[in-house]
Amino acid sequence: MRYLEYKEQRTHRTQEFPFAYYHESPTHPRYNMVYHWHPEYEFIRILEGSMKMRLDGGTIFTKAGDVLLVTDGVLHEGIPTDCVYECIVFDMQEIFPPNLCDAEMLSILKHKKSIKSLLTSNTNACEFIHKMFEAMARQPKGYRHQVLGALHGFFGEVICDELYQTLDIVTPKGQKQMIWLKNTLEMIRSEYHENLSLEAMANCAQLNQKYFCRQFRAMTGRTPIDYLNYCRIESACERITISEKNITEIALECGFNDGSYFVKVFKRYKGMTPSQYARENRV
Repeated sequence: MRYLEYKEQRTHRTQEFPFAYYHESPTHPRYNMVYHWHPEYEFIRILEGSMKMRLDGGTIFTKAGDVLLVTDGVLHEGIPTDCVYECIVFDMQEIFPPNLCDAEMLSILKHKKSIKSLLTSNTNACEFIHKMFEAMARQPKGYRHQVLGALHGFFGEVICDELYQTLDIVTPKGQKQMIWLKNTLEMIRSEYHENLSLEAMANCAQLNQKYFCRQFRAMTGRTPIDYLNYCRIESACERITISEKNITEIALECGFNDGSYFVKVFKRYKGMTPSQYARENRV
């Protein structure tokens, strides 16, 4: 499936329907889930293969049939292996306004109760998630009501069966690390196309460069420059598949001022040149 066709199948979130659906396979740009975070909740359903997930430093190994819940603000990364997976991203604040929630839902929204990340597929709660994915993928008449109803059903089962886990106590040092890492990741994701230096990233984290590089790698598994280049190449892949611009223009748009360096980095991550990638993936 070409990326343009895949992109058209996405359900974009709106204020009236705050859900987005994604279907990911090895042929798609952004297939690898680089370390990131977002203010929305996310369900991830593994259809084929396996995926190694890192959630706020912990590691979960998933396989076909597994369902994961990533809550708001959690740093996470997915490393797929021959994997096909689906995601539903949704805004809890839009769906469950705090002033209209009962005590149980408020305790979830305020993170006083933490739902387990890996959800057992044969539970009643997980059946509601499967219904959400089927409705979002097929989009039958009335699917929005089906999705909302299934989500309410899921949380009803979570509360009824007390599918919670005890929250680990985060030390002030750990909280501070998460804050500077989130700020740095957000900076990279929003400014990757500019001439972003290691010094600028370290300044964003308010750390000296040597300590910043060591801590960034320990927390993400990548050096800051590796993470930056990865974001740039993923963006380049997306632009190549949906744009008629030439390779040089795309390289410049993604922060590469040196064409030969762009080709070298692209080949390192994708195993082929940008031109080869364009021939195989452009519509």
